[in-house]
Amino acid sequence: MNLKKIGIDVKLQMALDIFDMARFFHKIYEEESVLVGWKTQESCQVDFDNLPHANKVVMLRTCAKMVNWLDSLNLKGVKKK
Repeated sequence: MNLKKIGIDVKLQMALDIFDMARFFHKIYEEESVLVGWKTQESCQVDFDNLPHANKVVMLRTCAKMVNWLDSLNLKGVKKK
């Protein structure tokens, strides 16, 4: 999936991190939903790569915004890539 086509403009290394983050975020979201008794849509109860396109886009855009927000905090002692 081309991140620029869905409105995400990031460096290549950051793009790889965002895909990893989105996969992890989706996995945890599904696991935590089960723990609190919340049933997610059946079409979303799959691995990230098999999600409907719109769901992937939302997850990737959300993760990109989180990364940009964390980057904007300029945390001391944290090396930037």
